Amino acid sequence: MPIKNCLQVEIIASRGYPVEIHEVITEDGYILELHRIPYGKGQVPKRDVEKQVVFIQQRFLNTDNVWLITPNDQGLAYILADTGVYDVWLGNARGNTYSRKHVYLDPSEEDYWNFSFDEMGNYDIPAVINYVLAKTGRSTMSYVGHSMGCAMFFICMSLRPELNAKIDVMIGLAPASSVAESQTGLRFQAPFVNLLVNLLPVIDGHNPAGTSVRTAAHFAQNFNAGQTFQRYDFGPTENQLRYGQATPPAYDLSQVTCPVFLFWGQSDKVVDPRDVAWLASKLGNLKASIQVEDQSWNHVDHLFSPDAKRLVYDKFIPLLPKAS
Repeated sequence: MPIKNCLQVEIIASRGYPVEIHEVITEDGYILELHRIPYGKGQVPKRDVEKQVVFIQQRFLNTDNVWLITPNDQGLAYILADTGVYDVWLGNARGNTYSRKHVYLDPSEEDYWNFSFDEMGNYDIPAVINYVLAKTGRSTMSYVGHSMGCAMFFICMSLRPELNAKIDVMIGLAPASSVAESQTGLRFQAPFVNLLVNLLPVIDGHNPAGTSVRTAAHFAQNFNAGQTFQRYDFGPTENQLRYGQATPPAYDLSQVTCPVFLFWGQSDKVVDPRDVAWLASKLGNLKASIQVEDQSWNHVDHLFSPDAKRLVYDKFIPLLPKAS
C-alpha cells in the first residue's frame, strides 16, 4: 500500500527500517491500520526466502508506538525484524489514533464508539489474522500481545475457536483477563461504571491514544464481577436479546487451544499475579506461565524497561517458530 503521512511510519523509517501501511476492514465496518516491517535494517529482501509472520498487538489506550519508542532502539519490532527470519506486523485497535475510521460511521458521532474490547476480539483480531495470512501467503502466524492485546486474543479464540489452527504460538505479556485483584484506579472507578458510560462516549487523545468509554467500562464490569472474564454487560433485557440469558456469559478460555506462553511480573499492579494464575488455570493449551526474573517488574516494564530484551524478549523469541 502506498506510504502516507504517519508518525509511526516516520519513526520506523527514521531508524532505517522498511515500512508498509495496510488497512483492514472488519466484519462490522471498522477500518484498522496495520504497520509492517518486512525485514531488518540494512537487509536486502529475498523473494525465495519465506519468513515467519509475527503479529504484535498493543494494550489499552496505546498505539503500536509502544513497540517502537524504546530505550536504545531495543523495541521488540526492531529486534524481531533484525533477526532476518521474521515478517513483523503491528496492530492498532479500533478507535485509537491510527484506526479511527469506518466504512460509514463518523468517529465524531457517538454511534462509532459503541464498542468495547469484546468487539476488538470478536471482529478486529479475526479480520487481522485473515488479512495478514492472505497477504503473506502463510497458513499460520505467531501472536504477541501485551495486556489488553492478550484479552483481545483470548476473546477471539474463545468466540471463534476455528482460528486457533492459524496460530502456531501465542506469547502473552502481562496478560489481561480477570482483573479481580487489580490495584489500579480501576478499583475506585468500578463502582461508578454505569454513570461513566452514560456521561461520555469516548476517551480521546494521542497518547493515551483514544478509545471508547465502553472499553474502560468493560474492564470495570469485570472487576466488579470478581474472578471471571465475561462479555459486556448491557443489562438484563439487552443481555437476554444478545446472549440468551440475563447475565453476560463468561468467555470459554478452554477454547484457546493454540500453544500459549504467559510472561508476568511480580509487581504488576494492573494484571496481578493472582489474576494471571487464574487465567493459567483456564486456558486450553498453556505451555508455561513464566515470572520475569526481577521482583520489581511491573506492567509497562515489558515495553519500556531497558532490561526488557534481556529478561523477556530473549526468553520468548526462541519459542517462536521459524518459517519452514
